[in-house]
Amino acid sequence: MDRSIAETLGLSEVGVILVLVVIAIALAVITRVVTAKRKQAEQAHSARPAQPVPEPAPAQPAASGAPIVAQCRLTNCDDATAALIIAIVADSLGEEFNGMQVTSIKQI
Repeated sequence: MDRSIAETLGLSEVGVILVLVVIAIALAVITRVVTAKRKQAEQAHSARPAQPVPEPAPAQPAASGAPIVAQCRLTNCDDATAALIIAIVADSLGEEFNGMQVTSIKQI
């Protein structure tokens, strides 16, 4: 089955057009889905009543740059639990753990 160059080019054009049509349909579907999701998100956002955002309390500067020292005792505490407690305290203070000094954690 020998085909001429003209027939081969005609088949190629049909294939390219078919691919472009499929891409256009996929683009239209994606656009509709994204638009629907945006509308849904906007409706969900506007449905919630506006709540005033509480202002954070102003940070009180430490006197003369001295570190704040807190003491606590961890009784019957293994190392993993102690490390977790230290991480929670550092996070709640808003400081990096590298800036904290832990003198001792002992099981009593």
